Amino acid sequence: MSLLSTRKLAALVLLLSVWLGARQEVQADPITTMDGIAGSFTLAPDGSGSFTLSVTEAFITKHNGVSLGVPNWLPTTFSNLSVNPNPVSTSGGGTTYEFSVTSYPGGKTINPTMAQGGGQASFDLTFGTLFVPNASTNTAIVNGNDLLTSNTTGFDYSPFFNGGLTTITLNANPASVNFNDVFSQGGRTGGSASFSQAANPAVVPEPASLALWGVMGVAGMWYTRRKLKRQPTA
Repeated sequence: MSLLSTRKLAALVLLLSVWLGARQEVQADPITTMDGIAGSFTLAPDGSGSFTLSVTEAFITKHNGVSLGVPNWLPTTFSNLSVNPNPVSTSGGGTTYEFSVTSYPGGKTINPTMAQGGGQASFDLTFGTLFVPNASTNTAIVNGNDLLTSNTTGFDYSPFFNGGLTTITLNANPASVNFNDVFSQGGRTGGSASFSQAANPAVVPEPASLALWGVMGVAGMWYTRRKLKRQPTA
């Protein structure tokens, strides 16, 4: 290969690398974590031996740890959840309760207003436990998993197609409320809540990286073929 051809090939690879890097930078960052607040929750007997947990007036307030600003909070809805009032464990620094119903298809939706671009993101939720810490019995922590099933919003929630973790923290009001007493005595309570979602880590290479390796592979094949053509025949 001539020196001029080598320089042309190097320049081509460099230009394509710069283009791919710039293209990746201008794309919106995929959202891997979300945080939010709920204006209220209620926990009350449902008449069948379980408790219904309702979380309302909910909004996404942060993407990837960055505040969206109050005017840009994203309206969010949760399905009513069903909790078994019988504790399954009193170890680990608190009391653990199970959910009577664990699977909630479409259990969470994000519903941007028209001014925010509209559309909807829908998640299937699976909840396993509700934990009441001994050190703060007016707090209950709900742990579960989420899976994005559809997204027509302008936000890139694609990492959640790989699933993730959802945590809802309930803070009873007044602070004298003991969640364990509410369950054992069949009472009801309410208060405010916060929640978070974290996507499972992706295990596939980034598209830009794959494209760059493809460019380098094509360049290598072109160089080898050109070299073979220049070899004298016997």
